[in-house]
Amino acid sequence: MDVTQPARSNESEYEYDYSEYYELDALADFRPCEKHQVKKFSRYFLPVFYSVACALGLFANFTLLYVLVRSKPVRRAHPLCVLCADLLFTSTLPFWAVYAARDWVFGERACKLVTLVYAVGLYGSNLFVACAVLRSRVNALRCFRRFGETTKNVVWCTCVWMLSCLASVTHLHFVDEHHFHGETHCTYHFPHGWKVFMRLQLVVLVFGIPFLLLLGSSVVLFLRTRSSVCSRTLRCAFISTGLFFALWFPYTLVIMLHLLQELHMVSECSMSLHLDLAIQITECIAFTHVFINPAAYVLLNKRVWRVFRAKFVNPREYLLNMSENTDSVSSQDNGVELRALQNFSNPEYEQENTEKQGHFLPQAT
Repeated sequence: MDVTQPARSNESEYEYDYSEYYELDALADFRPCEKHQVKKFSRYFLPVFYSVACALGLFANFTLLYVLVRSKPVRRAHPLCVLCADLLFTSTLPFWAVYAARDWVFGERACKLVTLVYAVGLYGSNLFVACAVLRSRVNALRCFRRFGETTKNVVWCTCVWMLSCLASVTHLHFVDEHHFHGETHCTYHFPHGWKVFMRLQLVVLVFGIPFLLLLGSSVVLFLRTRSSVCSRTLRCAFISTGLFFALWFPYTLVIMLHLLQELHMVSECSMSLHLDLAIQITECIAFTHVFINPAAYVLLNKRVWRVFRAKFVNPREYLLNMSENTDSVSSQDNGVELRALQNFSNPEYEQENTEKQGHFLPQAT
């Protein structure tokens, strides 16, 4: 009895209360992170946005494509390649709209093909910004002056398309159709380390290189500005750089935060929910480039704006002036003036103006 009595006192002294371990708040860190709100938001918002962006993108890009094809003075290989990349990217939006509203219903081959087209359009559109800036600098070298304009265009466009396709190979390799809990998904399945590589590749090729080259060219133009023509080119350069930054920096920032999550530096469920919502919103902001860029190109390029205005805004006045120029011999001076304003028929002035303005327009994203 004397021996057991101290034992009772010790039990009461070291008695524990385990009830707090069974509270819901205490178990919150051990439950799976449920994201019903994120899924509900994407089901209602993304299909509407993708549909509107696809309609506006097709209208804007085909309108600008019509202007460039029908008007030889403003026809350039680089803007045409940018339009092709944007059209490739826009053509995938209806598939993502259906996928956001329901499961992936297009099959395994379509999953790989749509992802490949999407990646090529994404990388190609943004890499042409870097191509435009590099082209304006490299063409100034003496070794490149002996090549013709057509040869240089073919070389630059081929290099950009090849780089875009190479960057898209990783997307094609890791994407596949997966079945999970009765649902069909078109998603990526990465081995260890590849997901971090993919995010870094996206950050560098889609935002890093184009933005740094745009910013560097704007700074160089600012330091060399001495005339009103250069100041207008400088304005276009800063506007295009700012537009590119506004569209793509939020998306890039969220990707970097997701990268920290992949490295297990951010692991809270609430933070993961906010990042998933943020990636959808910023992605939608970035995807507006499919219809913002063609509009910005027309507004910032004076020659393209004049042709666009002549063909769509006041076509009757344009046709009347053209008929008067062809019917009357006495109005040849006016016809020369009209062609000088709208077509820039002087080759030297046309080439110089292209080098100053065409490479700093927001042709990318």
